[in-house]
Amino acid sequence: MLDRTERPHAWLKRIYRPLAPLITQIALGEIRPEDGPTDCGDFTSSVSCPAAVVGMLHHLDPRPGERILEIGTGSGYNSALLAHRIGAAALVTVDIDAALAARAESKLAQLGMTPTVVTGDGEQGYEQAAPFDGILSTAAVREIPQAWLHQVRPGA
Repeated sequence: MLDRTERPHAWLKRIYRPLAPLITQIALGEIRPEDGPTDCGDFTSSVSCPAAVVGMLHHLDPRPGERILEIGTGSGYNSALLAHRIGAAALVTVDIDAALAARAESKLAQLGMTPTVVTGDGEQGYEQAAPFDGILSTAAVREIPQAWLHQVRPGA
């Protein structure tokens, strides 16, 4: 365990490794970063490792003006990258955790980005804004939900 207040340079070096995810929420937010290090392993949100983010975006290959549905807003990191690429108005991002969605929406707004941020079950997609040109999910699913298949354009 590495405390960012005690060793900030080592902490920054560790969190920006290309193959390491970054835990952003523990125990549904009950354990806050300002509470310091914890032994709790109940990780409830994270930023995918940079290599995975690059891989997902590469395979999605979003183009300016395309409409994208993102499942798993989390910190809003992928949302910011997508909004920068396609335009915030063309992005809908869904997270089941209202606190995460609100925090991401606020952070995105600070960057001047205002995608549609939805609190809801990502497996249901977001039919109100369909059809989409692509879907990116950072949330795990056992199989592709039917709602997603019905909410994308043919060939997406």
